[in-house]
Formats: sequence, structure tokens, C-alpha cells
Amino acid sequence: MQGNASRRYWLLARPGILRILAILYEYGAMPLHHIPKYGMGVGTTYRSAREAAMLGLINLYHCGNSKCAKLTEDGEKVARKIKELLDVLEDLKLIEPKP
Repeated sequence: MQGNASRRYWLLARPGILRILAILYEYGAMPLHHIPKYGMGVGTTYRSAREAAMLGLINLYHCGNSKCAKLTEDGEKVARKIKELLDVLEDLKLIEPKP
């Protein structure tokens, strides 16, 4: 039973993936090198983007000389729920509103 529980919650231990999904949902597709301006480290951004792509949550593609990311349909479903959570946290004054 313990193994099943840990597999259920493992993605919650990957905040970089969840942050990328939330950023792409709120701001749209963008080059990966723009994501760190939203508070993520450069290494975390690239590692988490690679992991999210392997999970099928984002698509990575070349846009000019940059590597860009956009949400897949599954990624958008997850990101929509993250956005709902952010809205609740904002209403409770537990986080700052989006600038």
C-alpha cells in the first residue's frame, strides 16, 4: 500500500514541472530562456522542461535559435487545475497576486 501512495503524490515533489506548467498556462508558449524571469533558476527550468516533455505535458520545439515550450492537451488540463489552486491561494491572501 505504501508504494501506491508514494506513486500517487510523486509529481507534487517536482515543483519545477508544476511551475513550468503554470507559467506556460498564464503567459502562453515561450522560449525556455524566458522562463527564469518568472522566478525559476536556469538549470531547474531546462531540467524540468525536459522532464515535463518526457511526461507528455509540454512540447519542446525550436523557434529560431531558441528552444521553446508549449503545453500539450494533457499539460493544459493539469495547468488549469494549478491555476485554480493559485486563484484560491490568492483569494486567501497566501500568495501575491499575478503582476
